[in-house]
Amino acid sequence: MIWDVAICGGGPAGLAAAVHAARAGFSTLVLERTPGVPDKACGEGLMPRGLEALERLSVLGEVAGDQCTPFRGIRYVQEDGSSVEGRFRARNGLGVRRTALSQALQRRARERGRRSGTREYAACPAAAGHRRGTVEHAW
Repeated sequence: MIWDVAICGGGPAGLAAAVHAARAGFSTLVLERTPGVPDKACGEGLMPRGLEALERLSVLGEVAGDQCTPFRGIRYVQEDGSSVEGRFRARNGLGVRRTALSQALQRRARERGRRSGTREYAACPAAAGHRRGTVEHAW
């Protein structure tokens, strides 16, 4: 199979790129070296502009209400206890479990894509060099 688009990394950014590519009619392959969805506290605080981008992808409706909560601003706290805080002006941000967001993005990409559920093996660049990994998603 020859793919129009190959994306290295099946995290939120890679999956969002896959949704965009599939929407545009491209056959899209997402290469991810680790199977499944990582359960880690990373990228779980979505700022208002990130929410707007996910709304354009029709992803947020796929996230269960018990997997997210709105927030009105952010606060950074230093080791010495000092902090700085800012409130969002126009709309809230959203705290979303990484697993729930990734699963919603995967569902949306599969819906938009041409192929679903293909498992193949391919080389995917890793931080420490090239490593053989599993192709988790092909659309």
